Amino acid sequence: MEPQRKRWKGSECGSDSWTVYPVLSDEQSKDLELVEAFAAPVLNKKETSRLLRELSSLYPMSGLQHIKRVRAVKGSPHPLEVLLCLVRDAPHMEVLSIDSLLPSGVKHDALGEPFRVKIPARPPLTRPQFEQAGKHWPTSFHEDKQVTVALSGAVHCTSEGQYAHAHDVCSDCGQSRK
Repeated sequence: MEPQRKRWKGSECGSDSWTVYPVLSDEQSKDLELVEAFAAPVLNKKETSRLLRELSSLYPMSGLQHIKRVRAVKGSPHPLEVLLCLVRDAPHMEVLSIDSLLPSGVKHDALGEPFRVKIPARPPLTRPQFEQAGKHWPTSFHEDKQVTVALSGAVHCTSEGQYAHAHDVCSDCGQSRK
């Protein structure tokens, strides 16, 4: 017959059991929100820097600093694609073309025909959000290590767990069991 574990009156946990659940903010637990944008293949890589300068002044993507304006594309005849603008910022047009998106003063012979793409509307705050965002368009990610640890279930380090066990503290409510 095995000895029974000491239990705190009214608690379902044993003195050495720990179940930790992270509490995340609404922003950290939200699903990825996407917005539509226009992008185009870069036909001449040497023109990328100039294109970025012109596009940034013509269509600044304010509020989307987490978005990388250029992405690499594997297995394509054109290895780079650039975000032109958000769909909501584009002039209303009958036919989608590079000529209709960019004014006549902008040299756009280094760009292919535009297409629609969905991009993350806000910066990712957790690794799962970052991984989901990367499936749509590259983003910057500044990882909060505490959130990552909390999501992995390793909130309490060994010394904290040993302290709680040694002082007979209930992991549910934090009260002493003595």
